[in-house]
Amino acid sequence: MPKLSAANFRTLLRILIVVFVCGGLSLSFYHYLPHSLDKPEHHKSEELAGGVPAQKNSARRMVNIGYLRVPNDEMLAISMGNLQRSLAEMNVEAKFTVFDSGVEANQAFASGSIDFASMGITNAVIAMAKKLPVQLIWIHEILGTNEGLVVQKDRGISKIDDLRGKVVATTFASTSHFSLLKTLVRHNLVGSVTLLDMKSTDIAAAWQRGDIDGAYTWEPALNTIQNSGGITLITSRELAATGNPTANVMLGRRAFTERNQDITEAFLAAVIKANQFYRSHPDEAAKILAPKLEISPELAALQMSGSQWLDLTTARAYFGSGDGPGKLIEVLHDLSEFLHQIKTIPHVPDRAAIREFVNGEFLPKPTKN
Repeated sequence: MPKLSAANFRTLLRILIVVFVCGGLSLSFYHYLPHSLDKPEHHKSEELAGGVPAQKNSARRMVNIGYLRVPNDEMLAISMGNLQRSLAEMNVEAKFTVFDSGVEANQAFASGSIDFASMGITNAVIAMAKKLPVQLIWIHEILGTNEGLVVQKDRGISKIDDLRGKVVATTFASTSHFSLLKTLVRHNLVGSVTLLDMKSTDIAAAWQRGDIDGAYTWEPALNTIQNSGGITLITSRELAATGNPTANVMLGRRAFTERNQDITEAFLAAVIKANQFYRSHPDEAAKILAPKLEISPELAALQMSGSQWLDLTTARAYFGSGDGPGKLIEVLHDLSEFLHQIKTIPHVPDRAAIREFVNGEFLPKPTKN
């Protein structure tokens, strides 16, 4: 290989330096180009859709909702489709699960597989006592004639005192169970009546077989046994009138509601909208709900009228405000004391724990005049 002269070497060195500098400048220029230039066009359109930048939370979210198959505002919101539409507008997909009782819902909360669930208020107390990471965020309805104690007509039972020595079915840890126990305590029948734990869906079958003398249950099983010749001895409306109200309520998983306040508020807004629709259009609401319950619109209307659907003003009074705690605190405390007496829960939560459990912050705020 021939040797380079000093002059040629200096010339070659200058060329290499120029090439190196130009290459470095080219790389730097490319690195600092706007990102939109190195992305396909369809990515640009996603970012600029609607003339505004895409939001950080624009990714599709999922919410898991458990509900009871009962004629209330939540099931009406689902039947109307306004709940699904409200969530879809927020790019939220809703997955629905039907629970027969709050026992199943609390199991789902314990496993973290559900974000919202409706249940009887007794199971809400049990969730609180077990310190499940949930809060009570809505009252669907105060129970009335849609829950009751019904007995077979050919068993020699015409009044509550006749239940001594009989077999009565109910769903343990439910509002019906609580109401039945309250009734037995009042008539000094505790220990004198055999109680069987059954799902509401199994009670009607046990009734038809003649396995039970009576049952304290809710719709639609209640209507089924009433129409099979059953005699109604007492309903939850009568118990509420004596100071023992029961209700169906909604719980939310705290980790979810705290991270997704917008979803929680939209969910409640859709349920409240359905509640208001029923108040102004009860017959139309019954027609919408009937197919989901697989009953006639007339029967749906009857079942819906059997409970007290709370208007927003009344609901706020139950939850309380910055001015003080609402009526719900004492209702939950009284239920806790009773459930502790019958050894359903290990301790009675104090009022501070109950206030922490009740959260009305997701309700629509009152409009200022």
